[in-house]
Amino acid sequence: MKRRKVDHAALAAKFQRQGEAALYDTDEGTAVARRPATFVPPPAAPAGVRQLPTQDTVQQVDVLPAASVQTVVRTSQKDHSWGFLIRVLPLAAAFAVAAAVVVVGVFEVPATSMKTIVTTFTVFAGVYLWAFLKDLDASPAGIALRHTRELWKHIHAERKFRHDWYRAEREEIRKR
Repeated sequence: MKRRKVDHAALAAKFQRQGEAALYDTDEGTAVARRPATFVPPPAAPAGVRQLPTQDTVQQVDVLPAASVQTVVRTSQKDHSWGFLIRVLPLAAAFAVAAAVVVVGVFEVPATSMKTIVTTFTVFAGVYLWAFLKDLDASPAGIALRHTRELWKHIHAERKFRHDWYRAEREEIRKR
């Protein structure tokens, strides 16, 4: 069975003419203008609900979080310690001997006096401590330690800020 083709434009024009003719009632002989019919829109289509992704949907992001530290060390901590001692002990000893020479030569303090021994030890310990802190800043363990400390400082500062804000909000609510 063949479907009959419909000329929609002609059909619309026909309905338009019938609607305009119905505006005027000519049954009584005189043309009386009726109020035009108000347009009643069709009922709205039911609101479609967008389907949310199911829990089985996996989104993988290959970005490491900011709070992770990954260090690859191809040696042991013992080797690192020996290397530190090999680098630092001669340096600290050289500074200590130079300090002893300055104390004995410039300030004319006896070489075996307590002032010379304390000065020598203080310079040696100071150089050793300075080198240890510099090495700690550059070593993988020191970097991880500093990173962890800074993260905890950040967390504590954020918590303090949040608590201060909550306290200020409570005070504001109490004033009302």
